[in-house]
Amino acid sequence: MPRYGRLSLLLILSIGLAANVNAIADVDQQPAADAPPETTTAPSLVCSSSYERYDDCSNPCIERTCETLRRSDLQCTKQCIAGCYCRNGYVRKVAGGACIPKASCVLHSL
Repeated sequence: MPRYGRLSLLLILSIGLAANVNAIADVDQQPAADAPPETTTAPSLVCSSSYERYDDCSNPCIERTCETLRRSDLQCTKQCIAGCYCRNGYVRKVAGGACIPKASCVLHSL
């Protein structure tokens, strides 16, 4: 085979290979037709009770309940947890329960 024939063949193969690589790259970047759309679920910023407020960084350990309202010996470690916390003037009736006015704790403890 003449010298220019080999170079021509090499050039043709190189161009063909580059075209195939580009075609593969284009296909890889397109989402599959049957693939579900990507969604991200953000945390709920709305609390279920009007007595609660959402906070990006609060410490659930310091949130009082009727039972712990008068205790001063609670030991808490520093935490930063997003969630719904009782508004000022309200406490949880029980841990993980509903927020109620502090004054209502007296009625619940009788």
